[in-house]
Amino acid sequence: MSDYEPTQRRRGASSIYVLPAILLAATAFLGSACAEINPDFQGEDESSSSSAEASTGSSTGATSTGSSTEASSTDGQTGSTSSTSASETTASTTGLPGCEDEQIECDDECVNPAVNVNNCGGCDQPCLDTQVCIGGGCVLNCASGEQACGLLCIDPLTNPNHCGGCDRPCTLDEFCSLGECQSECPPDTLECAGGCVDTNTNTLHCGGCGSPCAPEESCEAGACVLKCPPEQVDCDGVCVDTQSDSLHCSACNTPCPGDQLCSDGQCFDDCPGNKTLCAGNCVNTKNSEQHCGGCNQACLNNQYCSNGACFCVEGEVCGGACVNVLENPAHCGECENACDMGQECDDGGCV
Repeated sequence: MSDYEPTQRRRGASSIYVLPAILLAATAFLGSACAEINPDFQGEDESSSSSAEASTGSSTGATSTGSSTEASSTDGQTGSTSSTSASETTASTTGLPGCEDEQIECDDECVNPAVNVNNCGGCDQPCLDTQVCIGGGCVLNCASGEQACGLLCIDPLTNPNHCGGCDRPCTLDEFCSLGECQSECPPDTLECAGGCVDTNTNTLHCGGCGSPCAPEESCEAGACVLKCPPEQVDCDGVCVDTQSDSLHCSACNTPCPGDQLCSDGQCFDDCPGNKTLCAGNCVNTKNSEQHCGGCNQACLNNQYCSNGACFCVEGEVCGGACVNVLENPAHCGECENACDMGQECDDGGCV
């Protein structure tokens, strides 16, 4: 037994060193075999690193340009995620889910900041009562025949500082007559503030120099006369639409009872389906000059509303007014194309 025990101990000692070597060799053999079957077996860490790097790049691309990430991605799930992210970004900027692309949400309403007088250019940026919103900016709503120059509505036919158009001044010894600088005023006109005017028809000098008419008035025989649009009537000196005004429903001074609304000259609890409640009145936004295409989207004084869009009665909008580019020297042929002093605009060309 004594000879056996040392032998056993020696064999045990040898197995301590031999077994690890066998295990290492077996591991190497199995690893090599697995690599032949599956080449990715040995590259697990590298693959994980590449996947993480690819994931980071995809996420970065989705943040900057969701549409390009979706187009270049070969992973359908990644493309779907990018598309959803872009949609969520669009929803947050356009506002309510039902808002159109050009609209934003202001006080739980979808508004177009390009034309909305209460939110002109952005939420809570109202225009003055004498202004309308065009292209996201408030401009003066001048009377027909007048033009906005800076903060003033002027008559380019008689204003010596803006004779024929904005910033076209006459000299100190000249007068502005019919949009041209003259050495003296023609007969049957009166010199008023450097301009030659007919006080029988001029709304800024009606009946005499410095006697302007109200925006809704015209000058006839030297007197200011209220001129209401065809769809409105004169109610105590104010033009109202008796088809939609709750205080003058069907006729002047005929208010609707309580909180009822006026539509088509009749009182209702709510606006009918084809009308929209705007400023307390039921209006058709397809033909309302004050709410054209939506509430608080006013047209210029010399425009009309058709199918929800404002159109000039004559010409096109230049500088916040409807002008005839065929004969206007400040906008000859196109907007902002001014003729030189002394030139006239004939058929869209300066001569």
